[in-house]
Amino acid sequence: MSRIYLLIVLIVVASQVFETYGSGGGSCYAAPNFWGPECSSSTSIFGTHGLRIRYSMTINGNAGTLVCCEGYSAGDGRFHSMGCGHDSFSWTLEWGNNIATPKIKCKGTPFGATVSWSH
Repeated sequence: MSRIYLLIVLIVVASQVFETYGSGGGSCYAAPNFWGPECSSSTSIFGTHGLRIRYSMTINGNAGTLVCCEGYSAGDGRFHSMGCGHDSFSWTLEWGNNIATPKIKCKGTPFGATVSWSH
């Protein structure tokens, strides 16, 4: 009986430590006309085979600014284009069986802007 209890406690604790997928994100600055800094999520992801994550970006302020973003894919360890938008947009990238922290980088045209993002 005590082994079963220990196993249950271990599973509960592990579920609080690792996110298999889920929400996180933060805020990022889209510099004018060049890529801004890499912005890391507030959470990391403990991936599984075939996992894909969806990045969602919302542009705050600076009406008329076109913001383009790239997102990190743990599947191949590289940044990939996620498109551009004036208001909000999203993109799904491969994650796979990897442990890593999602991150993005953005640029604004013609002005800079702040981007709120989540995954």
